[in-house]
Amino acid sequence: MKTLIERWNGQKWSIVPSPNDPDFGGQLADVSCSSATFCFAVGNFQGYTIETLTVRWNGSSWKIVPSPSRRPSPQFETAGVNYLNSVSCVSPTSCMAVGSDTGYLYDFRETLTEHWNGTKWQIVRSPSPAKYSRFDAVSCATASKCFAVGGATPKKNPNAIGLRTLIARWNGQSWTRVTSTDPSAPQSELLGVSCPSATTCVAVGDSRAGNVDNPLVKRLTGGQWTIEASPKPADANAASLHGVTCTSATACVAVGESAAYSAPRTFAARYG
Repeated sequence: MKTLIERWNGQKWSIVPSPNDPDFGGQLADVSCSSATFCFAVGNFQGYTIETLTVRWNGSSWKIVPSPSRRPSPQFETAGVNYLNSVSCVSPTSCMAVGSDTGYLYDFRETLTEHWNGTKWQIVRSPSPAKYSRFDAVSCATASKCFAVGGATPKKNPNAIGLRTLIARWNGQSWTRVTSTDPSAPQSELLGVSCPSATTCVAVGDSRAGNVDNPLVKRLTGGQWTIEASPKPADANAASLHGVTCTSATACVAVGESAAYSAPRTFAARYG
């Protein structure tokens, strides 16, 4: 598998040459730009194990930048299974990337967060409240105000009964888990987040009861995360939201998929 990057010039999309690991290629999951001449895209490449991959845009070309992969334990010489799922950059000296790493024997999954300080990527300790925890998305309003979201379950199967939402806050020095209420459905997870300011964020995902998925939206206001009503297509028996972007506290667009007892279809919702 090879990386793919496309650029919008105001009129059309065009493919831009993108770097790959010389032996194993790579795949990219997310991108964030703080200016027209500074972007980071993150993902992973699969060699003997799966390791993190970060590439930087300088305004004219993309280049691989070394990023760490966590070692599962001292007795293993190779890294575990490392994924970077999302990145958020507020400046050329401050980016946060999040994902997960799984033990060499797949006996655990922990959250993985890495911080770019303008010179290098460094792993930052982050909360993993259950045996199988992961971050799927991150958004930073400032260098000292980020939120990461995902899911956590005590069971190995990430879709097992007991999957609950996971939210953590970055204060510029450390991550802290933030508690919030989940729907009554036995499974809930957050897959996207957008913070247009230091005091407002919107996170999206889904909650599942049986085989039925419903879109899930949580909003941060006044320092508290609360569940908000979210629409589902009238003819759909299942729907979920995978990503969201907000330009202000009252203007957001979320996207995902829905299904009416058939193949999935695109699904978008607008707030404001």
